[in-house]
Amino acid sequence: MTRRGLDRNLIIAAARELVQREGLERLTMRALSKDLGVEAPSLYSHVRDKADLIAGLVDLVCLEAMVVPTEGDWLSKLRGLAYSLRHALLSNPTLAPAVAQGAVLSPSNIDATEQLIKQLADMGVPLEQGAYATNVIASFVVGQALIEINAERARDERIDRLRPVLATGDYPTISEVLTKRLDRQREFEFGLGVVLEGLRQQFEPSRERPPAPPEGSAARRAARPGVRPPLT
Repeated sequence: MTRRGLDRNLIIAAARELVQREGLERLTMRALSKDLGVEAPSLYSHVRDKADLIAGLVDLVCLEAMVVPTEGDWLSKLRGLAYSLRHALLSNPTLAPAVAQGAVLSPSNIDATEQLIKQLADMGVPLEQGAYATNVIASFVVGQALIEINAERARDERIDRLRPVLATGDYPTISEVLTKRLDRQREFEFGLGVVLEGLRQQFEPSRERPPAPPEGSAARRAARPGVRPPLT
């Protein structure tokens, strides 16, 4: 490949292939130039340094991850975002830690977040709460994905180290759990459901909730902390 055929997108794509194959720690300008069949100095016309290269990789994953559904209510949009973010992170396990650390500066992430919070606001979700909801979903998904990636890599090693402790018989419940391989997809869906239900209750208070007792009534006083209802 000649220098004339290079561009930033091609370099970032080649860097992702290298990282997926050998790990982020093996990413260097020299290794990348060898993969591309060019001299290392030719890369610097398109990327400043390794940090810029990693920023480009993070933005590429965020472009795939931060997909806001165009249809549905605000709950559907948050659910769709959660699924696309999870899929992108699990598809790029060697880049997931870098995404978790650098996504806040990713142009793709910033664009998608702006779009999502505005859409939520247009649907009646207060701006501040929309920002909270977006951050809560992203934090849950990223954290769960990182745990899943690390757990799968070191699962057998961790179990081997736990065996002497579990052999004492003091932890039968944990022993039983570890004999099974938990369904991570179901675990994710369970956790996401809990988070979304909590947000739904915040944004859509139940219409069946009984009205508050009148101010000054015995029931209202009884509801206050430390106040006992009158004896009858």
